[in-house]
Amino acid sequence: MKPSVVYSQSLKHNLSQYGIEVPLKDTRAELTLEHLLSIPQLGAVKEKWFHEFMGEPYSVERLNQCHDQVYVDMITNHPEMALIKSFELVDDKGNYNRYNPKAATSPLKEMVNSHLLHVQALIESSNRALQTGFSYLLGGGMHHAMSFGGRGFCFVNDIVITLTELLRAGKINSAWVIDVDCHKGDGTAELTKDNDLIQTLSIHMKDGWPLDDQNASAPQFTPSTVDIPIGVGEEGLYLSELERGLNRLRDNSRLPGLCIVVGGADPYEKDILKSAELLKLSEDQMLARDMLVFNFLKQLGVPQSYCIAGGYGHDVWKIYANFLEKVLLQSYL
Repeated sequence: MKPSVVYSQSLKHNLSQYGIEVPLKDTRAELTLEHLLSIPQLGAVKEKWFHEFMGEPYSVERLNQCHDQVYVDMITNHPEMALIKSFELVDDKGNYNRYNPKAATSPLKEMVNSHLLHVQALIESSNRALQTGFSYLLGGGMHHAMSFGGRGFCFVNDIVITLTELLRAGKINSAWVIDVDCHKGDGTAELTKDNDLIQTLSIHMKDGWPLDDQNASAPQFTPSTVDIPIGVGEEGLYLSELERGLNRLRDNSRLPGLCIVVGGADPYEKDILKSAELLKLSEDQMLARDMLVFNFLKQLGVPQSYCIAGGYGHDVWKIYANFLEKVLLQSYL
């Protein structure tokens, strides 16, 4: 295994420049990379593990492989409307929600290409994982986007798009998604519910968004292959429940050609997003989480492709950095 980290400045989409007031900091990727490069053993061999993404945005026309044509047409013809719905920038009463267009310095529609760059970056990073065994994209992870539209800050589902591309190209014959973000991977579950080639695991808050809808038949309740809800105050059970769930995934499906890990940092106790506050893991627990998934897949010989997913505030970069530091030092010392 020769792990890779994939990133470039082109993947930055500073939400504040569009007037969006969500505490998703672009600095988390940059601070993670800066930390890794500051470690002498890793900085000296940067060319072995760091790969700059140089690709073009994923084609809008190909989005209908996963998203329905009505949504693709909205993206094409009314991109601002698609983005407003995805980021929930207008509430039920028509008022702006976490959105101040007067403060924007760039047109909202420019975010479309920014998100499509993340899709292409995950495709390229996943291809690298097939070659080297492990690749970590400092971007991506839009797991709430469903067939009919974006939601929860997720514009299109780069995870399912990537796996669809790899399956159709014959590069893999099956796949897993392991989602350790604080919120249920509901979009991924909805998009893959009828696809036996993609098996999904989601460990997430038992209560709160997106499972706070009173309608139990709402699409966000679509079951994953393995769902692991963690209730308030049950952080002490998190690692044992995750291990049990991983074993269920292994025992009930064939080994895949690739696993995409949705590595959200928002279960971290210092994450500041209000909708993530019902799950609070310590820094040590977060590293143990990531190493548990990593070692599980490594022992099975399954290539691992990671995306950064959710993580809010100034401290979450440490979660990505801690994990990558350990993985890279194991491989390049």
